[in-house]
Amino acid sequence: MTNYHPYLPQQNDPYIPYPQARMDPFYEQRREEKHMLRKTASGLSWMLLLVVLLMAVLPSVENGFLRMVGYRWQGELQFGGYTSLLYYLVNGVTYILAFALPPLLYLAIKRQPLQRVLLFEKTPFSTALACVFLGMGVCMLANFPANWMADFLEWAGYSGTLPDSPLTGEPSIQALYFISLAVIPPLVEELVFRGAVLHGLRRFGDGFAIVGSAFLFGMFHGNLIQLPFAFLCGLALAFVVVKTGNLWVSIAIHFLNNGLSAAITLLQWYQGDLLANTVYLIAFAAWILLGIGSVVFLAVRRKGFFRLSRTACALTVGQKFLHMIVNPGGLVLFGYCALSCVLMMYL
Repeated sequence: MTNYHPYLPQQNDPYIPYPQARMDPFYEQRREEKHMLRKTASGLSWMLLLVVLLMAVLPSVENGFLRMVGYRWQGELQFGGYTSLLYYLVNGVTYILAFALPPLLYLAIKRQPLQRVLLFEKTPFSTALACVFLGMGVCMLANFPANWMADFLEWAGYSGTLPDSPLTGEPSIQALYFISLAVIPPLVEELVFRGAVLHGLRRFGDGFAIVGSAFLFGMFHGNLIQLPFAFLCGLALAFVVVKTGNLWVSIAIHFLNNGLSAAITLLQWYQGDLLANTVYLIAFAAWILLGIGSVVFLAVRRKGFFRLSRTACALTVGQKFLHMIVNPGGLVLFGYCALSCVLMMYL
């Protein structure tokens, strides 16, 4: 039996007037990390929402400018009334500005220099090449859950269609189609997700930053078919940036993945489905084999390559992901992405 003083809180007393958590030596550290994570995640979420807003607003601004200079809408319906050339020009400008301005504004507000966020460290060529092969192998494998999701949506009676750009037989338009799909997105999306987002989350651990940035990358696409594909690709892209410190590696993977998709579409346009599917299967198998070979090479020749440095953190993994979402910006972004996924099923 222990002595009980009526004015002193006891260890097992359910009526303790002070939170038991304050006796935890890590309480203050957890509270500070929780605050920092929520603040960081909310800022990154608002940045991504600004991207969405600009993607919606900039076309109207550009249309107003075209009216002001006397342009008359007389193009084909599939190009929204634009000429095909102007369509791709307007969409390219929109995509570049919408993805480039928010991270630059975010970094300026945070007073973070670009060279600390946009990493272009010198990387051995063999390591960079192996990472590209690894990333492409993961991107190929990511097609499986995307196809499963598409089949499930079709089985459930929903369209689950993917957004795509219009295409004609003109070589200039096909070149612009390739640029709009394979060149512009890798450059600006890597700036946002493997630049600002990944860098912002790394203070809470590299493993969390890789998974967290990939989760946001998947959700941002706003489509249930693209979500699992983008998430798995995002894991590979973030991992190679963390391990190499070089964004050019992730840009190369992103370019090759999107470029393969665009090239298969163009091949299908000219040669039909049979040849296009055959070429795709050959490319698919080749990238898988190269990816497996790169894993072996990196594991043997780059000892510890697949280990991630640990950061002392008082929050558990579950708490980190909870606070990454449960914050003002995170909740709005999550709500937008969920709504977009639902709407895309009915389009």
